[in-house]
Amino acid sequence: MSISCLMFSCNQTAAPSKDLIYIKHGETSLVDSSMLVMNFLYKDENGNHLTDSATRALPLHMPYIKALWDTLGIFYTTLGKCNIGDSVHFTLSAKQLYIETFGETEIPAELKLSKQSPVNFYVGFTSQMSLDDFYHQQDSMENKRYQDYINDTEKRNIAQGLTIDQYLDKQGLKANKTESGLRYVITQEGMGDIPKQGDRVRIHFHGTLLNGDVFGSSYDSGESPYEFELGRGEVIAAWEEAVSLFKAGTKATLLVPSDLGFGYANRYDIPGSSILRYDIEIISVESAK
Repeated sequence: MSISCLMFSCNQTAAPSKDLIYIKHGETSLVDSSMLVMNFLYKDENGNHLTDSATRALPLHMPYIKALWDTLGIFYTTLGKCNIGDSVHFTLSAKQLYIETFGETEIPAELKLSKQSPVNFYVGFTSQMSLDDFYHQQDSMENKRYQDYINDTEKRNIAQGLTIDQYLDKQGLKANKTESGLRYVITQEGMGDIPKQGDRVRIHFHGTLLNGDVFGSSYDSGESPYEFELGRGEVIAAWEEAVSLFKAGTKATLLVPSDLGFGYANRYDIPGSSILRYDIEIISVESAK
């Protein structure tokens, strides 16, 4: 049932009232220990929408446990008398809803309601399912979202890999490629130790986008080398991987797919899903104690 249908049936049947009003047109009783699927709309006394499922773009899923609902006050006992297919309209005070039902210490200030302010409810019961079916449905949806993410990531990595390889060709650079998709070019081989997990590493870096825009540099700013502990996730995945391959004193250029950098979100001067170039120099490695 859509919100528009729900509101139409309610408005045609009864005007808002402080009494509880049930508008029944369903025949299927609520099943104890089931998941109810509902559309809803809350309005204040002036007709302003407080919240609704249309804005959320999702129906409300609410577990129905009869013994529990019977103890939770008028909001739940009212809903518990409905059938699947019913639309119901009732009015509670803001105190009854937010303090006595939802357990808030105060009514949310942004709603600008007094404790006596009426809140009008329009609720439509669309369906119900067993809790096992609901959890299975949620697992299936989560698995699909995860698989879609994996597929999108693979497609993005392939596309960004081609872009990086074209960039390297234009720059005349021959790079090594790791299994993760990181490309690196050693421009100066170091003579020191290779860092291991737990070591403190100090590096200088110069970071740019592929168009040459600089987003960070310890060289240009005159700052001290950047220091971090390898293996603790203090830096992006590309740095963790690359630094563990190089000896102290090594200089290298890294070409970093976004999944090994800052991902799809914007970060300071770095647009989301950006390929990054880092020119780094491992200044020193301090072994873990």
